[in-house]
Amino acid sequence: MFRKGQAGGVVVGKEKVWSLAYADDLVVLAREEKGMKEMLGNMEKYMRRKKLTVNVEKSKMMVFRKGGERGGGRRKINEWRWEKDKIEEVKEFKYLGYVRNERNTAAAHVRELVKKANKIIGAVWGIGERKFGHDFRRRIMMFDSLVKSVMMYGAEIWGWREQKGLEGVQGKYLKWVLGVERETPGYIVMEETKRDGIRIEAGKRAIRFEDRLIERGECRILQECLKEKRKETGKGVWKEREAYFERNGYAGAEIERMREGGRAMTDELVQRDRDVQVQERRTRIRESRYNGKYEKIITEELPKYLGRESRKERVIIARFRCGNEERENKYWNEDRIRVCRMCGEKKETIEHLLNECVELRERDESREEMLNEDGRGIEWMKNVEWRRRTIGGEG
Repeated sequence: MFRKGQAGGVVVGKEKVWSLAYADDLVVLAREEKGMKEMLGNMEKYMRRKKLTVNVEKSKMMVFRKGGERGGGRRKINEWRWEKDKIEEVKEFKYLGYVRNERNTAAAHVRELVKKANKIIGAVWGIGERKFGHDFRRRIMMFDSLVKSVMMYGAEIWGWREQKGLEGVQGKYLKWVLGVERETPGYIVMEETKRDGIRIEAGKRAIRFEDRLIERGECRILQECLKEKRKETGKGVWKEREAYFERNGYAGAEIERMREGGRAMTDELVQRDRDVQVQERRTRIRESRYNGKYEKIITEELPKYLGRESRKERVIIARFRCGNEERENKYWNEDRIRVCRMCGEKKETIEHLLNECVELRERDESREEMLNEDGRGIEWMKNVEWRRRTIGGEG
């Protein structure tokens, strides 16, 4: 229908595309207003001839432009019609589950994923508490199966760049499972639980998708799109892609040469990204004003106490290890608020509780011993909590 009329359409490399169709959904493409209106006119005639009906209420028009209204100045408002009915022009539209915006960035889609993920967490949290409250690993499996799987939708497109909103969803869930305070830095929580950031899986999907396009030639249009993107060095998605490779120690051109030489890069890039993530995390821990001594109790594997059946004990140990039980860590508070909740004399630190607080029996153990991953200090931690409640200095 459109090819015959030759109106509208967009050129992608060596291909010209007029429409994209999936089931009963149809996307019509044109580079200019004139071409689009001519295509709509041709489509009206075709639909009348075939006695087909278009749902105008569900039909939308989107104009893509660089920089949106801010970048391109004030844009005239066009009027789009299907026969006598007006077609609404929108700034965002969801097609096949992916939300597009007028600037053609991933921002709108990621925002939608964050919203969906938070909704799912709210729906399944109670179930997890009742059925798997005693099992940390199952709570994590539940997140991966029900929440992370939803957050990964479209990662083949947006996965080159770390998405803070999605990382925040996982961080919030992990804080809930550990039972630590909201103010606990995300990098400490991620280190304690030995979790990969969302960026690791997202980057892996983006690489594999590109590999499939290059190696198998799965879709002619996508092949041409990839060629066009290559011309946009330093812009948009290609800029994010270049940044991903550079972060992991490679230049984009170097990756291309290795691929041409038959070298599989996916696993190596993913592992490098994982190593870089750990380095970034531990650098932040080392420089942190919150729980600055956490570095001394870092483990290479998942801490053993997270395998305990008692959720109450897991929470107590996690709070002490992550710095929640030391008022001194809350550097944003005044000095008078950061004193010991029991004696009220000195700043509340683990060292003070072990060796100085007059309300507790002096101990010979060090911070590292008392906060060991195996939870050997649990009875002392329980005693600290009990004394705080007894004295009434909890706050």
